[in-house]
Amino acid sequence: MKYTISLIVCLLISNLAFSQDYYSQYIYLFQKQYDAKKIKNLLQEWKQKDANDIKYYIAGFNFYLKESKKEIVRLDTKEGREKNFVIKDSINNTVGYLYSETVHIDSLFSISQNFLNQGIALFPKRLDLRFGKIYTLGETKKYNVFTDEILNVIHLTDANHFEWLWDGDKALEDPINFFKNAIQDYENTLFNANENSNLKKIALEMNRLFPDDPIAMSTLGSSYLLEGNNQEALRLFLLAYKINPEDTIVMNNLGETYSRLKDNVNAKKYYSLMIAKGDEETKKYAEAKLKKLEENLINKK
Repeated sequence: MKYTISLIVCLLISNLAFSQDYYSQYIYLFQKQYDAKKIKNLLQEWKQKDANDIKYYIAGFNFYLKESKKEIVRLDTKEGREKNFVIKDSINNTVGYLYSETVHIDSLFSISQNFLNQGIALFPKRLDLRFGKIYTLGETKKYNVFTDEILNVIHLTDANHFEWLWDGDKALEDPINFFKNAIQDYENTLFNANENSNLKKIALEMNRLFPDDPIAMSTLGSSYLLEGNNQEALRLFLLAYKINPEDTIVMNNLGETYSRLKDNVNAKKYYSLMIAKGDEETKKYAEAKLKKLEENLINKK
């Protein structure tokens, strides 16, 4: 079973419907008739009555996370953001753009995180709490802390042999693949944010934990490729390809690495394999890479 990590916060919220009286009140105030003051009072009373209720910590997390978000309007001289409002001068020249942006108030965000920290301390085997924390750290671009929390979960997973619990204190289905998919999502977040130093820290640990996994090899190889260590990247990509010769992502990585190493024969080989074995989108991508490779060769003559 594949869990969608990006929906963890929503999953945490949806679990409230199965609560007792405090949870029912919270759901009404949070989803039906939002009232921050009443929710704060409810949380205070709830803690006094039952500070060992995991739903209390989930509720507090979601409430203060919502409160921490604030929409602001910014002025920029560059286009490129969604929902821009164009500002023109008296002779109809564009002079700027207004756009809305959601920011987080750090003090309230910290309170939200503290609710999860307290919940994790009481329920250390609940992986949904830990992943909820990690997800929001990535969402707010706190990449160093985001990375530290991921590394902590990897080390704990190594120690507890994947014996995690999810919502309702239920054991995970297919916990190893679930864990791999989750961490890969987080690695993609770092890759897309150009956070290669943090990506490499996680990739090294995942490769240590799963030394024979081609995805872990390929991810670590990509981090080496990004830092310019082409030979080490090539070694890992070749190992990954040997394990799974049908993986078109690994083929692409090999094509790119050989291209950087000026080995055009092997670069063409792996791009051609992508065309032979990939779907239509992959074929078009590989064809474009081959075309660019040929053009570069012609231009050098």
